[in-house]
Amino acid sequence: MSVEFKTLKCPQCGSVNVSVVTDSVGVCSSCGAKFIITSDNANKNYDYLIVRQLNPEYSQEEFIRKIWISIAGSQVNPDIFDSNISPVLKHMYELYSEDLNAYVSYSAQAGIVKSEPYISYEYYTENEPYVTDGETYYRKVTKQRTVTQYQNVTNYTSVSGNMNAVSCVLLDVNKSGFLTKNFYYDYNYIGERLFVPVADFDFRRISKINRESIEKEHSSNIKHYVHDSISCDHLKDLRVNLIHVNSKKSAFSYIPMYSAKLNYKGNYSEFSAFPFGSMTVDSRLNTGFYDSETENRSIRNDVNKRIKERADEVSKRVFDKTFVLTLIVIALLLGSVAVSLFVHSVFAASAMFLTALSMTVVECILKHNINKAILSENNALNNSDIDEANLRINEIREKYKAEKLNRLNAKLSSLNLKPASREEVFGGFIK
Repeated sequence: MSVEFKTLKCPQCGSVNVSVVTDSVGVCSSCGAKFIITSDNANKNYDYLIVRQLNPEYSQEEFIRKIWISIAGSQVNPDIFDSNISPVLKHMYELYSEDLNAYVSYSAQAGIVKSEPYISYEYYTENEPYVTDGETYYRKVTKQRTVTQYQNVTNYTSVSGNMNAVSCVLLDVNKSGFLTKNFYYDYNYIGERLFVPVADFDFRRISKINRESIEKEHSSNIKHYVHDSISCDHLKDLRVNLIHVNSKKSAFSYIPMYSAKLNYKGNYSEFSAFPFGSMTVDSRLNTGFYDSETENRSIRNDVNKRIKERADEVSKRVFDKTFVLTLIVIALLLGSVAVSLFVHSVFAASAMFLTALSMTVVECILKHNINKAILSENNALNNSDIDEANLRINEIREKYKAEKLNRLNAKLSSLNLKPASREEVFGGFIK
């Protein structure tokens, strides 16, 4: 199968100034990149593999700085900054990436959620005026229900059942597994300037197991791509068939990774990060649990105890202030009963009963007013205690954060590293 080399471009820099070493290997005269050439079509369908190395975007010192900042943002004892981080190790990962553009056909049932009427039957009672026990009837009513209507996919989308689909696979060859999502995003946003072509290398071959995993990942990615391209509420019975591979770009990249350890009171914590993109530090802290909220919980418990004591005191104070009035009401009621039984004076008994009733009303009003006044007083005291407690808690938290920030910057200063800002360490969250 012949290849028209005059149409070739360097996959690294795009230059057409390339030389052919063998039938399957090309070298760019502009940037020095070597790549493999194969072809299913002499004019347009090239598969090529470039080998390149990613230069670190951040230095090892910046990695150490990031480690200390990540530690300061955690719940740690401030004396951890008296510890030291081991020398940074640099590992090289082998990353295989493959971008695939393929023409596929698909079939599916697309569903749109709609509301439709339906007939139902229900009992109802029709009452005549002034008649409570009316006659019961059985009647037909029209109601609405939500349904999903499935039809051929072409009825709901502008595509015809064929499309170009794309897929990107990132494989960690060292572990024979796919890379994490965070690394994937960082990797996609790094600049090409960070890559340098590797001039001398032995072409690496992906193992059969890796190749099978990559094909499965491509198949899954393309199916998701097609699924997301179809406009509908629900999709079922989706089948995707690969018709033709339009292009496939492969790259073997050597990716640096930094790692270091920290020894705190005999416990080792591990840290690692890829030195590009956001350089998110993956930390496995092993410092023991440091509870910075102990004093805060004591403050909250003290406030809650005082609030409960005031609530219990309300009933006692109301009872004490209305106890005499309660005794008078009871005495008047007993007196009215005694007059009714022994004096046989309806007028005297009624007068005493009405007096007792009036006194009861007065007692209720008095209890309500006293209770309201005491509650108002207690609420003011409770709010004052709560505000004072929150102020003390915030002061303690700020003191803890300030101590960590000061110890952090003292540590960074001793290492001749740039000091950290409050926002850089804590952001918008209290830690």
